Parts: sequence; structure tokens; C-alpha cells
Amino acid sequence: MLPNLKGRPPVIPPRSIILVTGVNGYIASHVADHLIQAGYIVRGTTRNIAKTAWVKDMFDAKYGGGKFEVVVVEDMAEHRALDKACKGVVGVAHVASIVTFDPDPNEVLPGAVRGALNAVFAASRMPSIKRVVCTSSSTAILLPKPNVELNVSTEDWNIEARLGSVRRKQDGGRMDDVGIHEDGKTWLRPQHRIAKFEFWSDLLGPSTSITGGLVRNAYYGDIAALKNMPPQWMVDVKDTARLHVAALIDPEVENERILAFAYPYNCNDILKCLRKLYPDKKFPNNIENDSRDLSKVDNRRREELLKKFGRPGWTGLEESIQENTAWLG
Repeated sequence: MLPNLKGRPPVIPPRSIILVTGVNGYIASHVADHLIQAGYIVRGTTRNIAKTAWVKDMFDAKYGGGKFEVVVVEDMAEHRALDKACKGVVGVAHVASIVTFDPDPNEVLPGAVRGALNAVFAASRMPSIKRVVCTSSSTAILLPKPNVELNVSTEDWNIEARLGSVRRKQDGGRMDDVGIHEDGKTWLRPQHRIAKFEFWSDLLGPSTSITGGLVRNAYYGDIAALKNMPPQWMVDVKDTARLHVAALIDPEVENERILAFAYPYNCNDILKCLRKLYPDKKFPNNIENDSRDLSKVDNRRREELLKKFGRPGWTGLEESIQENTAWLG
């Protein structure tokens, strides 16, 4: 179902083909799902067709054939890697990136930057493409700063991460860009960026995301990894998918960064939700003196975009955790 665009036609007409990169990923699969729900045909990229079979099987079973197709792009950092995949499409959601968490930025950032630029340049060569949306990261804006009050806006850039990456460069090594530049360099061209924080919610496929895995482990009583996560903002993955759709088709969204910040949370908030949802289950004690994310974000603009989808606003932490754990035994 299309969002309520106040009587204005969507920028991309329904039944058009929209490219979603890394479509077998946690976020990208939800973006694809919401695009199909809105009446679009999704072409998804993958590095390995076998690992994406579950996505096609799921969408074919859910929506019928002809709504979803897969193309193989083995290395998005290769020169003009996405040109073929972009043929005939009208919009691009570049969600894929390198998420190996390798401590050496030389092994991560150059490829991520080239992949993002390839998506933008491929789109610029295709006259049919009306919009490009690139999924970014919270770290393009700031690093979590527990118990520190600060304001966060679309004008912010994480200079600290860039300087840290420069300090970690190997002697004699060369990086195409560091830190914030996957976001910053692609932002130079007309498009939309969605900066994301922690994602919770239900799973479309057989694997869990990292953040979803933290909730799953907490459900089973293991908070070793969760208690080491700094407090920060969360967003439900379905809300993020809806914001991708809005950025692609809503005529009121033009050339802007969309900060997907729903609510701040910490480890104790998650434990509180789990105890409320499962009162007969024993969970670990709260973390003593657990810190808080005190940053302030004006997220009313993004909330208004979500309301166009018939939502009351942001999905709360408890609802997201409930969907994330409902399938657990």
C-alpha cells in the first residue's frame, strides 16, 4: 500500500523497478518488503545467488511471482559494478556496505566509499532513475557519548571517527577516504541519506542481525555483549524501511539527510521490557549505574513521514523487542 502523499502522485510510479543493493541483508530485505507492499517491483543485488534464494522464495510465496528479481554483483567496489543492475530501474536504494568491523580502516572504508559512489554514478548514467537513497550509519554523525548532553542535527559529521581512522592508517598505506567519507562524498550529489542507529524488530529470514542477536541473547539470559554496548538511540527496522520508501517516492522529501532516531535506550531498558513481556521468565539483574544517552534530536520531521504510512509515530522499544523475541522458545 502506498503511503498517503496528500493527493500528490509519487515521484516513482507504482509497478516501476527499484534496485535494492545487498537485498539478503537484514535492513535491505525489509526495505524490499515494504517496496513490494507499496506496489513496486524490486531488483535486489547479491554477491552469492545461493545465499539469496530464501529471499526470492519468501517474496514469491508472500506476493506471487514477478514482484522480485535477483542479480549478482560480486564486488560493488569494482569500476561500474552496478551499471548493468541499474538498467531499466527508476529508483535505487543503496543499503549494502562493508560491515566486517575490521579494525584496519584500509580494509573497510575504501571499498565502502567506492561502492556508494558506484551506486550514485551508475544512477547518474541512467536517465530513467529519478531518486537514489543511500543508507548510512550513526557513526557518520557522532560516536555515542554516555551521560553527555548535546544536540544532534543533519548538519553534524563525525570528525572524531575520521581523525581516528587517519591515526590508524598503516605506514605507506593509502585510503581513498576515511571515517565519514562514505556518507560525505556521496552526499555531494542529489540524493537522500538515511542515518541509522540500532535496529530491532522481527526477522524476515533465517539469520539474525547483530543487534537482533543481542536481544535474543538477553532473552536467554546472556547480557555479556549487551552490557558492553554504549547507550544510544534505537529504531525499529520496519520504520527504517518505511523511511527508505518515503525517501524514494515522497515528493515532499528532497535532497536531505533523514536521521532515523526513534528513542534512546540502554541495557536496563531492554531488561525492563523483557521482564514486562515475559513475567514468568527470569532475567539478569540490572546493570548498576548504567549510563544514558542524553543527546537531543528533533525527530518530528521523520515521525511525520511515518504517519503517512498509517503509523502513529515511531515504533517503541517494547514493541520492537516483542516482535524480535516472539519466535523464540
